[in-house]
Amino acid sequence: MFTARSGRNTRKSAEAELRNLVSSSEELLKSLGDQSGDAVAALRVKLSRNIASAKQQMNTIGEALDSISTEAAEEAEGFVSRRPWTAVALGLAVGVAIGTTLMAMNSARR
Repeated sequence: MFTARSGRNTRKSAEAELRNLVSSSEELLKSLGDQSGDAVAALRVKLSRNIASAKQQMNTIGEALDSISTEAAEEAEGFVSRRPWTAVALGLAVGVAIGTTLMAMNSARR
């Protein structure tokens, strides 16, 4: 089940991977430094474009995920506001299900 927390964790993971990619690319670009030649110049241009593109994608992904998580939170708040007793009943049912499962697991260990 997708939750706001799992969405944030997914976002953080994706951002970390993109940041790592950008960082590695920037390090490679710096290591090319004073190297010359057509192949190195072409690689430098390509890396610069890829870094800029990755940074833009990070911003776009972050904005989209922020929007999605905000909408999900607003929808959940709206559901609870419109149907408070349904929300209480669902919470109770989930709690009973989890408690029953934990008790069964505990009994099975003995």
